[in-house]
Amino acid sequence: MKLPISSYYYRCRAQSAEDKGHEADLMDRIEAICLEFPRYGYRRVTAQLKRERVLINHKKVLRLMRESDLLCRVKRRWTRTTDSDHGFPRYPNLIKGMSISHLNQVWLSDITYIRIQTGFVYLAAILDAFSRRVIGYAISARLDASLAIEALGLALTGDLPELGDHYQAKQVYDIDSVHLLQAIGKLNAGFDMAGNALKGQTDLFPGAVANPGADTEAAYELQLIKFEKKVKAGAKFFQTQAIFDAGTLERFMKRVSRYNVPVFAGIVPLKSAGMARFMNKNIPGIHVPDDLIQQMAQTEDKERTGIRIAGNLIRQFKGYCQGVHIMAIGWEKKVPAILDAAGF
Repeated sequence: MKLPISSYYYRCRAQSAEDKGHEADLMDRIEAICLEFPRYGYRRVTAQLKRERVLINHKKVLRLMRESDLLCRVKRRWTRTTDSDHGFPRYPNLIKGMSISHLNQVWLSDITYIRIQTGFVYLAAILDAFSRRVIGYAISARLDASLAIEALGLALTGDLPELGDHYQAKQVYDIDSVHLLQAIGKLNAGFDMAGNALKGQTDLFPGAVANPGADTEAAYELQLIKFEKKVKAGAKFFQTQAIFDAGTLERFMKRVSRYNVPVFAGIVPLKSAGMARFMNKNIPGIHVPDDLIQQMAQTEDKERTGIRIAGNLIRQFKGYCQGVHIMAIGWEKKVPAILDAAGF
């Protein structure tokens, strides 16, 4: 068994009352030393006991101090995670002095590290500056571009719950839209997300959303990257955010037509100039041109003008996409009139 011979002869010796008393006295002296010298560890305590003519091994001191929770707490050194001494470009602070008044006006991001038992992991987080809520995050063992892209991908997945009709809903970051499409594909094949076989299978026809009106060029390119990922994950069709400019749709369709997936352009009938301004201010990816806002502001018959604008947009979009989806927002009964105005 490859055990030392001493193991065979070892007999556990019960501690006598005299030994217990001696250990208690020793423990009292160790506690007194620790109170007098709170920065002392077990090695220094052992040295102090030996100076006092106490014959003791450092291992016993360590055991007694550990049992009594007298060991010093090691203060870890602060780790600097920002290196400002570099030759890379320094970008200006674009939000200095800016008054932040609404959601999705400014996003803040940062990358930090988290200590775990086996080492470190890196956390990339994106916050909305107005609500101070986390809208996207990612964790990885590697500090590379994919970490930041994954966090941004979650942030771009959907709107904040406050913008919907269930304001009390909570955001969920367990899976993003791409992972949800993959999950639907597995359910259709008869498996759950872990790959376990199910008794039966679903017959879902998965679609996805796209935002041709992304506010910045970087966000626009990320939308195209997400579009490709969604196609590969199984998206059979796409519905876009509301579009109010045919040029925006034309530009987007030129970039995504190679995927051969139907795209349905979003149509939101305008009810007033105030509604148009609200969407421009609060809903990401929507931009109502000034001329349409002007028409709604000057008209005496807002309902008729809103229906006419929606019909005109549908006629303009017909040559670029495979269809439209009308988000009536309370005007469901006006949909036939919108289709009449579009020439159907």
